[in-house]
Amino acid sequence: MKNKDIGKKLFIFVLMMVASSGIFAQNAVDFYRRGKNAQNSGDWYSAAEQYQESLRLNPAFFDALYSLAQCFYELEEYDRALFYVLEAEKLRSNSQDVQTLHGFILIGLRQLTEAEAVFSEVLRLWPNNVNARFGLGELDVAAGRISAAENQYMQALNRSPENRRALLSLAMVCQEEGKTETAAGFIEQALKYYGDNAQTLYIAGIFEMNRKSYEMAEKYLRASLTVDPSYTDALDALASVLYYSDRYQEMNGVADDLIKKNRSETKSWYQKVLALSKLNRMDEAVSAASSGLKAGQEDEILRIFAEDLILENFPLEDSRRKEWASARFKNARSFERHNMSGRAIFEYRRGLKLNPYDTSARMAYATLLLSGGYPTRYLEEMTFIKSLGDTSTVVSDAVENYENLLQQSVSSRWNIDPLYVDKGHITLGLYFFTSSGNLIHPGAEKTTASALADALSFYRRFDVYTEMEPVSGYAEAFRKSRENGDDYFAVVSLDENKTDISVKMDVYLSRTGTPAGTFSVFRTGNGRFSSALRRLADTASSAFPVFGTVLQREQNKLVVDLGKSDGIAAGSSFAVISADSLAFVPDGLGVNFPEKSVLGYVDISKVDSDVSEGTFSRNGFFDRMNPGDIVVLLSSGENARSDNTAQASGGTAPASSTSDASPDGSTSTVSGTIEADYSEPGLFSILHGIR
Repeated sequence: MKNKDIGKKLFIFVLMMVASSGIFAQNAVDFYRRGKNAQNSGDWYSAAEQYQESLRLNPAFFDALYSLAQCFYELEEYDRALFYVLEAEKLRSNSQDVQTLHGFILIGLRQLTEAEAVFSEVLRLWPNNVNARFGLGELDVAAGRISAAENQYMQALNRSPENRRALLSLAMVCQEEGKTETAAGFIEQALKYYGDNAQTLYIAGIFEMNRKSYEMAEKYLRASLTVDPSYTDALDALASVLYYSDRYQEMNGVADDLIKKNRSETKSWYQKVLALSKLNRMDEAVSAASSGLKAGQEDEILRIFAEDLILENFPLEDSRRKEWASARFKNARSFERHNMSGRAIFEYRRGLKLNPYDTSARMAYATLLLSGGYPTRYLEEMTFIKSLGDTSTVVSDAVENYENLLQQSVSSRWNIDPLYVDKGHITLGLYFFTSSGNLIHPGAEKTTASALADALSFYRRFDVYTEMEPVSGYAEAFRKSRENGDDYFAVVSLDENKTDISVKMDVYLSRTGTPAGTFSVFRTGNGRFSSALRRLADTASSAFPVFGTVLQREQNKLVVDLGKSDGIAAGSSFAVISADSLAFVPDGLGVNFPEKSVLGYVDISKVDSDVSEGTFSRNGFFDRMNPGDIVVLLSSGENARSDNTAQASGGTAPASSTSDASPDGSTSTVSGTIEADYSEPGLFSILHGIR
């Protein structure tokens, strides 16, 4: 009897457990269904909440894991998306959908090599998988392989002829390649099948904006907002269209609408500042910029743009100069504490441009120059501080001590003040086009060109200026630069998305307009804009030919106007040529000169920051070298003239090749035309967002 009771109780317990598990399973499914409804309506936050509740009840619920990974992917929380997609893979490792989502998440994390491996494996197992083609297409765009991306999207379209994502992606890559009519055909097909879809209308608007059909772009973007009034990307693009249409008052209104939706979105504040500046409401523009930088994350382009407005419109005595400069100095001190001298110098230079009379900041900047091995420039800065009326013991002692210490320097022994030496031997004009492709900071090409000129100005052998109005194209830039009598001109372009940026400089010879070199830098993460500018300036300065002037001569000793800041070191070797014999090579970066113009050679023995001393040996029987003649760098290495004599006597000297720590703390080794790592972040961002 007792055994019967035990058996009965055990049976009831088992029934209760089964019933209980059934209830939990049912509840997990209910949460999942509610999450799916929210996901289908685009409410990713509510969907994620429901899926997490479902997984709390049933941690091994595959559909909830996969869907939660999708939600976090859409929210751009890629690390969490990766966690859940890997959990889903444990349950169904042979799922095509899970594998392709994994690949797209890896793209979001910028783990591009790993993403390529995932998509390639998917296509090996399932050759007709369209989504894997989209993934590989995005990776091709990220690497700048636009034609390869077109091939991937075309293969996807062949397998799914009405696929919206394939049609829109093909339209964007074909437009990037200049196949405008082909791209328009894909847009037309997409609108035929999906004309009531908000994203399709948005991409059609972007397409028209890129080809400067602003009226049509506005039509499509407003239609997109009619379908989905909450579509922030379309509203943001509409603000850009209004800017390019010179409708700044309306643009300001749209920017206000965007700010109301999300005050912490700095690109909306940038658009407001841009509109106000175009309306010549400078006080309001600077105030809006200040509000935007306080409300959101640091936006370097917004900050530099606002600083340029202050520099152009407010006198030195204006209190806003001190206010904005103090933010730069605060950043500089932080970078100093973390031994990031390159970034600190950039911040000090920007701050001192705004407020040149801040002696405390200038002293800190001078100390950085000294620690970087530039004592002459340190003395220049301290002398300037003294000239401002600072008679403190610290300043007076620094000036006196370094004047004594540098008595044996090249500049002191030759009685040369480097500050008054005109080293600007290469004149370079920076130009920019109006580009409709930048949806983050429309019109920021001017800011980029101006900031790049500022970064290049540290290298005193360059005489750099920026054309402050956009040019219509290459021909106008060529004409203006040739009329100005420049040596080179460059077209500066900017491409960016939310996380990445590319700055590019195409350099041309002003005399003939022929291409001379291409420099491009791709950066991601915090501080990417200033980092790209510093790297680009450093790379370009190293790649241009190095030549200077003989300043003074005494017997076989002479001093030239090139020094450590130009990459010169003890042991560097120069050819000396007559002043009228130098010419730039017709293509590439370099100079040439007739063999008969070589007057002799100089081996450098002592180097200052901006001048150097060397020993002259004449070429031939007669000594014809005089101050004012040109010196052309043959080698920056020790005792290297013998390796370059043939090249020099052949009449050509290449662009410099140096490997020396630059004044901003970075190191580069470059020669001739540069093709740095480069991608298409703007196009990539658009393609990555198409669903």
